[in-house]
Amino acid sequence: MANVSEQCEEDTYFVRELEKNDGSVLKVNQCLKGDVGHVVWDAAIVMAKYLETEAFLNSGTGVSSWTSKKVLELGAGTGIVGLVAATLG
Repeated sequence: MANVSEQCEEDTYFVRELEKNDGSVLKVNQCLKGDVGHVVWDAAIVMAKYLETEAFLNSGTGVSSWTSKKVLELGAGTGIVGLVAATLG
């Protein structure tokens, strides 16, 4: 699969940034034009941030519930939810 910058001309994409709770920043190129696979959906950003909430932290250890879990992401544009899930363990 070719990355977005190979599929779009340099001046036809922009960078979407998602700052994680640990201070790191996930950067994904998004085409200005294209089909659904070139889009960082706003709902995907919301879901990615939700995965980092306290609802998924073990209150005793502070470890994410996603640690050592397998996650299958279906139909989320550029895959930002899966990328964030992968960074959580």
